[in-house]
Amino acid sequence: MNTIGDIVAKLDSVYPPDWAADWDRVGLVCGRPETRVDRVLFAVDCVAATVAQAKEVGAQLLVTHHPLLLRGVSSIAPTDYKGEILHTLIESKIGLYVAHTNADVASPGVSDALAERIGLTGLRPLSPIDDGPRGIGRVGVLPEPMTLAEFAQHAAGRLPGTAAGLRVAGDPERRIEVVAVSGGAGDGYLTEARAAGADVYLTADLRHHVAGEYIEDDSPALIDAAHWATEQPWLDLVAAQVRDAFDVDTVVSNRNTDPWGMHVASTDLSTTTQLGARVQADPADQRRLLTLQQIDTALNQLTHRRTHLPQETSVAELTKMVNAATDTQAQTEAAAYDLDRDIARVEREIEQVRNRADKDRARQQSGSASPKELTSLEHELQTLARRQSELEDQQLDLMEQKETAVATAQEQGELLNRRQEELSAVTAERDAEIADIEAEMARRRDEREETVAELPEDLVALYEKIRKRNQSVAAAMLRQRRCEGCRIEQPGGELAQLRTAAPNHVARCDNCGAILVRTSESGL
Repeated sequence: MNTIGDIVAKLDSVYPPDWAADWDRVGLVCGRPETRVDRVLFAVDCVAATVAQAKEVGAQLLVTHHPLLLRGVSSIAPTDYKGEILHTLIESKIGLYVAHTNADVASPGVSDALAERIGLTGLRPLSPIDDGPRGIGRVGVLPEPMTLAEFAQHAAGRLPGTAAGLRVAGDPERRIEVVAVSGGAGDGYLTEARAAGADVYLTADLRHHVAGEYIEDDSPALIDAAHWATEQPWLDLVAAQVRDAFDVDTVVSNRNTDPWGMHVASTDLSTTTQLGARVQADPADQRRLLTLQQIDTALNQLTHRRTHLPQETSVAELTKMVNAATDTQAQTEAAAYDLDRDIARVEREIEQVRNRADKDRARQQSGSASPKELTSLEHELQTLARRQSELEDQQLDLMEQKETAVATAQEQGELLNRRQEELSAVTAERDAEIADIEAEMARRRDEREETVAELPEDLVALYEKIRKRNQSVAAAMLRQRRCEGCRIEQPGGELAQLRTAAPNHVARCDNCGAILVRTSESGL
């Protein structure tokens, strides 16, 4: 049985409370240590919505990043917001545990999860503690350079969606390779981001004057994300840590507790820079992108089918069987050969015993042997007779073994023949399907080449960049205000801009970054 005390001890070992800032309040807030735990809910905030979710999923422990009781209180009466939350938790027998700044500086911790979510590698602390692996923030490298515009779209597609999305400061065409991140409020580490050689610094809660002065001083570009969105990726990490240590169910809350629930974009688009939307294309060409996407989807499906043929499993299994049958047959044939050799040896020994016995009988019957010699000859003949009997028993046993070995070898030979026939049949079936797939892929590639030739080069280049980054959908229809690629409804601000955008404006999905193709079904 797992208890609150067990899980608290584990979390305290991974995120020691003494790593927390002096002003912070972390650890177990409520819940009896001996309470049994079968399910744990992980959330960024302890608010009414996440407490309600803990009750809904049947959790006995709620683990959050942000403290509920950060400042001193003199009452937890249920008439107060926080008092009501505590009463609900206690009455529902749900414990509350907090890992805040001690999780921020851990390795791995909050910023590791954020950095990995956006695909960074070679991570090091942004502001290290004692020159070790722990510290605030992380600095890493992208798998391949991007422009700031591309990276912003990439990050927006990887981070949890919020109404505000991302705010970006810097030249959209700036080359981005080294990225600094800090989960939560990070404007206190702007100097460290510059010193780390970062091309862009992604964090939350950046202030107007601080960001404005920073960006003018030959510093990294800035991306200001929602506070909640930069810390939510950590929930998957801490849930895995608990799940690996205990036999409990873990649930990561998907409830957006970012307080900013609506974004209304400026109607004056003349002063707004739409990252990644510089390409313009005729609406007919944009619609033809859907045909190109259909072709690429078909090619992806064919590639998946080619690499996941059911016959491949059968070929592998039958190959193992053929190899095993071949080895067994070789072993039985070797055993039969050894038995032939042993039988021949025993036959030679029998022949030697018989010859010696014949000589002794001839001497016995010659009439020239003395009484003493006759007695000796009689004793030797008896010994030879016993030895011959033993050898003949051995011979019979060896012959029976050989008969069995020969029969086994024959059976294995027949089994090997059957397996080889089955393998040949399945291989032929697989090869025929591969030929069909490759023929269909060749046809689709020709069709793709013809489609690409009809499209503007800059539109195709944008499509290919998005396809390479997303590894899936690069163009999707906007149907009833929802992107058909990721199935996410577009924010109100984005829809407002699209309603007034020119027909040749190339729009992008706010969530996945795919090119959004507007039609009469877009619901604008």
